[in-house]
Amino acid sequence: MSVNSEVIRKSIREMVHSRKSLMVSSGLVGPVDTAPPSYRWNQRLSFGHGGQARLFFQKGWSFDEPGFVWTDGPSASLTLGIENPNADLCLQLRCRAFLPEGKNTQLLKVRINGAIALVWSVGGGEACFEGRIFRHLLSELCTLSVAFEVERPISPMELGMGGDERKLGIAIYELALVITT
Repeated sequence: MSVNSEVIRKSIREMVHSRKSLMVSSGLVGPVDTAPPSYRWNQRLSFGHGGQARLFFQKGWSFDEPGFVWTDGPSASLTLGIENPNADLCLQLRCRAFLPEGKNTQLLKVRINGAIALVWSVGGGEACFEGRIFRHLLSELCTLSVAFEVERPISPMELGMGGDERKLGIAIYELALVITT
């Protein structure tokens, strides 16, 4: 790595840290660590009770349920501390959608470091999805942001299914990022 790229990388890290500090001091977010927890390539993150995925959560998640966590609202994100894989990745996701009667699928967009990388149509039954994440979407900042955008989250209360006001989108059971060859 050249001296210039190291200086640029350090400047960007300082800028990100300053922005996070400003957001915390202004009350926009709670305290945050400067570095997200480390993720090992090919590691399966389990969601729900006893799972380790919550360590990486940022915003938009409901509480842990047995074996899964719902997205709550139009977007849910997580941030992973990574080493650059110098290769494309395969995102593997086991999930299902919360669907109102008469709707068969929920549109799910997956953003990697802010760019739309995958778009899936998720049904109401538990299913596995896989998609390629191209290496140019990966950051050299040692972090990977994954955001799930749900087209039309809806609360059970809006459907007359009790008093649950959460805007449910996708129940996620498991996620893995696998290095492709």
